[in-house]
Amino acid sequence: MGALITAKENFHAVSLSGGKDSTCLLLLMIERGLPIDAVIWADTGMEFPEMYGHISKVDEHLYRERGLHITTLRSPKSFEYMMFDEPKQKPSTLENRARFLLMALDRVRQAVGPGFPIQIRMNGDDFTEGGLHLEDYKELARMVESRVDLFNISCGSHERQELFVRTHPSAFLDHGCNVYLAAAIKQVVSKPVSCVGGLGDPEQCEEIIASGQVDIVELGRALLADPFLPKKAYAGQKEDITPCLRCFVCLGESVINGTNRCSVNPVIGAELEEKYYVAPPLRKKKVLVVGGGPAGMEAAITAARRGHEVLLYEKTDALGGALKFAEAVPFKQDLYRFTQCLIRRVESSGVKVTLNQRVDRALAEKVRPDVLIIAAGAQLVIPTIPGIASDKVVSVAQAEANPDALGERVVILGGGLVGCETGIHLGMKGKQVTIVEMRDTLAADVNMFHGMALGQELNKYVTAVTGGTGRAVTDEGLIYTDREGQEHLLPADAVLCAVGMRACTGVMEELWNVVDEQYVIGDCVKPAQVTQAISDAYYLAKSL
Repeated sequence: MGALITAKENFHAVSLSGGKDSTCLLLLMIERGLPIDAVIWADTGMEFPEMYGHISKVDEHLYRERGLHITTLRSPKSFEYMMFDEPKQKPSTLENRARFLLMALDRVRQAVGPGFPIQIRMNGDDFTEGGLHLEDYKELARMVESRVDLFNISCGSHERQELFVRTHPSAFLDHGCNVYLAAAIKQVVSKPVSCVGGLGDPEQCEEIIASGQVDIVELGRALLADPFLPKKAYAGQKEDITPCLRCFVCLGESVINGTNRCSVNPVIGAELEEKYYVAPPLRKKKVLVVGGGPAGMEAAITAARRGHEVLLYEKTDALGGALKFAEAVPFKQDLYRFTQCLIRRVESSGVKVTLNQRVDRALAEKVRPDVLIIAAGAQLVIPTIPGIASDKVVSVAQAEANPDALGERVVILGGGLVGCETGIHLGMKGKQVTIVEMRDTLAADVNMFHGMALGQELNKYVTAVTGGTGRAVTDEGLIYTDREGQEHLLPADAVLCAVGMRACTGVMEELWNVVDEQYVIGDCVKPAQVTQAISDAYYLAKSL
């Protein structure tokens, strides 16, 4: 695309990463008529297809406005090789490696003046061979302290999967797992230090500051899940804070689809519409919600807040649906807290809840609702193979409720998200877990970032058989066939069935046309993740 050959004394080159910040800066320079002699973009060879499309559009605009094309830089060797694997001829001194940073900080200070605060975001540890580590960053902090006003300490790297989910701690890591790095930096500088990474519990944040580990806690994903977190914490309403699930839906959707989504905050990206354009309901209605899972609860909460009379019926003895079993799983504690948050909101919003009550046609006709919302959930798919009714076969719910009863060797038939997460949990408990999945990839439907975290945990705790089809359950274990049709036996004390879920269509069919205004939401439409259930339920109830 373009060439960088010039003898000009003043050559104005723009470095373009392709992200929102550099793109906006370039567009602003074009708009204001600032001098531009070259725009340089480095292609790592690891970019998403969407990035190449974006760069192409920027290039077209640049050529229309300035007659220039983007200059693309490519290495003959891969980015990963150059960054991580290439033998280093001579280790560089920390002073030499810091030269560009120091010069950049000096120029920033020159531009903004002495009274403008400058925050520096830097690692406390790269966790990479050949990179900088905590002792290096302590020294670097001392070197830059006179040039900055606040240190923001993170870690890791975006370029390696195993580090990405440490930079942005996944659900498998402890909240605040990176705080110790910021605390170590604070010991060697006098300027304020902040920490980041998977934080959101007000009590934990207060303790981190009160104990002197850091001066400031900075939040990212937690404020996407609940933008009102600080206000709720200040008002003593901790129990009403919507917790971030650390599921990476926000990152996955923005990178892959260019959209804003959050599993637990359905209004993300539509805040202005919510603030200014929500019309009140035309009349108060009686709304009957069938099913107390996440979709049913969210629909009930939203409808009640809209001013409707809401009745929620749940056939079991507790609200929560499929999320009830999250309590037993260490890395699903945020999901469990979210479930409890929904239950509290149901209780506080004036919804009339009836437990242990299945809704049949007679009951629905007796209630005589204006609106019927069916959120009856989904049921387990049972494959029709010999031995599937054996006592050796248990459901995921049964396994999570009583893992000690499974024995030591567990085979899980089905390697979707549910099967994988269950396998990890049982592996953490010391079980020998093997997952058999028909497809070539485990958890193929999860977003790529959660898939990174999931893959690391699977490698620790699970043996995977892909391209395998379960054929029979015997007293010895599970018989399956591989891609070539060869038959194998996996010895097992217990076989878990996790081949998928099927919508509970029976309730829908029984209640169809009870009232004119009737809707079906959540897993009752199509089994999916909580993101879709919450979003569909909210926007449906908002329209009532």
